[in-house]
Amino acid sequence: KKNYLAAVNETLDDIIPFADKVNIIWSILLYEDIIKKAESEGTNR
Repeated sequence: KKNYLAAVNETLDDIIPFADKVNIIWSILLYEDIIKKAESEGTNR
């Protein structure tokens, strides 16, 4: 997991070095969780 986060951080540094990376990462994780929940609820009906 540490290697993955380091790679994501490095990629974000390359793409948008001035951005608030912490908020971007948390937003991505939040939306990923929301999508997974929506998909699992859709298949359980």
